[in-house]
Amino acid sequence: MEFKVSQFPKKIGEVDVNEKFVKIKVPDGGLFGGGEDLENIPIKNISNVKISRAKNIFSIIFGVLILIFFLLYLLLTLLGGGGMFLGVLYSVYVSLFINLVISALGIFFGYQLIVNSKKVVIIIEKSGTSTKIKALNSQYNKMNQIYELIFESIKDNI
Repeated sequence: MEFKVSQFPKKIGEVDVNEKFVKIKVPDGGLFGGGEDLENIPIKNISNVKISRAKNIFSIIFGVLILIFFLLYLLLTLLGGGGMFLGVLYSVYVSLFINLVISALGIFFGYQLIVNSKKVVIIIEKSGTSTKIKALNSQYNKMNQIYELIFESIKDNI
């Protein structure tokens, strides 16, 4: 079953549950992450599985601050009409365009920080260690289905 690990860039993770193994393939969720985690866990070694929701408060606060800053920047740009950008006098239209692009990028970045800070986490405990599978909060239903599949496999294997 596939699920989203991050919104932008869009990264897809995958968990396959059969009668003997749980196969996990999860890419890095960061903006510039390039790696991925691959793991095969035998069902007989799993002692517990749980699901929870996690929030990174620092990312939420930082994202809101960035969002507010760039929304104010956009408002001042639209009210002021442009004219100056980084101390260099351009034509009003060029400066307005540059300021709008900067505002749009800043608003997008702040929004992404907020969206990617809320996660659904499945924790699989095995042999004293745990494996975490993280997905976006919007993927809760898929993660709950994965949790149920793993739980049923453990129950059937006992």
